[in-house]
Amino acid sequence: FLDPLAFRPDSVLVGLAAGAMLQTYWVSGLTLVLPVLTFGRLLMAALSVPASQRVAAIRQLIINGAAAAIIALLVFSPQMLAWQIIYGSAITIPQGNSFTKPGASQLLTMLVGQPYGLLLWTPALFVGICGLLLLWRRSAWQTGGLFLALALYFWYNSTIPDWHGSGGFGLRRLTLLAPWCAIGLGLLYERLRRIHTALPVVIAALFSGWIFMLIVRLDNNLIPFRAEVLEQRPVIELFLSRNALPLWDVPTLLGGGFFAEQLRKVGTPYLASQLAALILVIALASWAVLRVVGFKPAPAPVPRAQISHSPHPPA
Repeated sequence: FLDPLAFRPDSVLVGLAAGAMLQTYWVSGLTLVLPVLTFGRLLMAALSVPASQRVAAIRQLIINGAAAAIIALLVFSPQMLAWQIIYGSAITIPQGNSFTKPGASQLLTMLVGQPYGLLLWTPALFVGICGLLLLWRRSAWQTGGLFLALALYFWYNSTIPDWHGSGGFGLRRLTLLAPWCAIGLGLLYERLRRIHTALPVVIAALFSGWIFMLIVRLDNNLIPFRAEVLEQRPVIELFLSRNALPLWDVPTLLGGGFFAEQLRKVGTPYLASQLAALILVIALASWAVLRVVGFKPAPAPVPRAQISHSPHPPA
């Protein structure tokens, strides 16, 4: 995303994304190792261009990198200002120095060793992260950079005593990785589709069904909400208890949920304005995503009647 030969809007997007990530969860700065590595790789490429272009290439690369860094700093600056007012320092650990215990990492527990861990609670996220390995043939260095960023991010979060987020639904500190998970799942589904076109649909349905059943079970207090209590239960209970699939309560849950309640209010002026705002936001977001990825609609097929054929074969 940082072209060493010309300024590109991607540099601005990298800065905006980095600043927004830091605003959401400052630890997400660890994942910025990937753009840093990209900058270093492009710098090496700029040093290898012909001498007549080398200075211009390095200068433009520095401009691109500086633009991304400055924009990220500007987006993150409100948080720094708040920290300065509250804690007396613009760069700090708000939770204090005891927020983490580097010598007591619970990495394996967080990933695979507990019912509240990534694999058992949100298998789609776990499989999607593993699916990033399929990027290796396309770009080995990018895959290496992604997994280095993942290793740093996983390790730091595993050193937090309440790595589970104090009882949130799933590992809320790992939601940052959802876009990376989507890439991994996309690569995996692409491979599965070659075996059978229905396989991606089946796997996605299993992932969705599992997480939905967890919601139903929690709603009925069939499993404990807090991770500290859940980890004291046998892992097998999560899968083979009598209440593992409480299908009887699905209609109640759907009928009493927020969206069902809103649908019952359809026609009220307040809800109409909310729906209009929601549709506008979705439309603008979809347009922005398609614009960024460079999507172009396929050209309309030419009708057979408009295709002219020469009456004489070529000589």
